[in-house]
Amino acid sequence: MTKWVTVEAIGIENRMTGDDPGDDLEIYGHLGAWVIFINPAGHEQHRIQHLLMDRMNPSMRQSITEHATLHIGKTTPPMDVRPNEFLWIGGHLKEQDDTSANDSLGDNHLKFRYDILEGHVNEEKRVMFTESGQVVEAIFRIRFVPPPA
Repeated sequence: MTKWVTVEAIGIENRMTGDDPGDDLEIYGHLGAWVIFINPAGHEQHRIQHLLMDRMNPSMRQSITEHATLHIGKTTPPMDVRPNEFLWIGGHLKEQDDTSANDSLGDNHLKFRYDILEGHVNEEKRVMFTESGQVVEAIFRIRFVPPPA
């Protein structure tokens, strides 16, 4: 039986500025939701992909003060998750530096198998990205929705 979900990217919280000069982190990158199928050879295949934040160029960075949250507020259209599939939420975030090379905060995802989705809907899910004491968390919410008409 297919499960229909939406994923909302609520925001990005600057948990710790770390060794970055000043109180802000200048964040850019992408966040999204993916429906993944693992084929018999063990390779992942992205059946559905929705980007909820797509700011891959450092010029698109957003400044976030320590302990503050950047509001994103974007939601995917309904996505169908089928038996033997996974819902991934997360992305890849970076931090722009003026005086040195930009920092990669990592490529990170939470991965939910079809059969455990019920235990993870309607609650806040956080995906951590970190480098050199800089810590940000992307905040998501998964919701069940009726199938599209």
